[in-house]
Amino acid sequence: MEYNNNNSQHSTLRNFQVSSELFWGYKISLEISRFDTIKSVIEYVKSDLRTFLLSRNLQCLVEKLDECKFHIHEPYDTFEELLNNSTYNDIIYICDHC
Repeated sequence: MEYNNNNSQHSTLRNFQVSSELFWGYKISLEISRFDTIKSVIEYVKSDLRTFLLSRNLQCLVEKLDECKFHIHEPYDTFEELLNNSTYNDIIYICDHC
């Protein structure tokens, strides 16, 4: 997925990074106005990572990814908080090791 990075797009463009023993550092920028729940954002990031791993024939890592239970930490308990209280400059961590 490709995004226009001009300033008008920054209002709902957010940067996500996986925080995990095996997948730490995987980053993606998403237009979060296309989502309506934190769960849907996490599922999209996980799906994107899965597609990347499959494209490199990393089947063992895909199997490990499928076992991960990802979540986003406070202060983003709801999607509305994520949308309203984060900015383009923030890195929002998607974690599986807590």
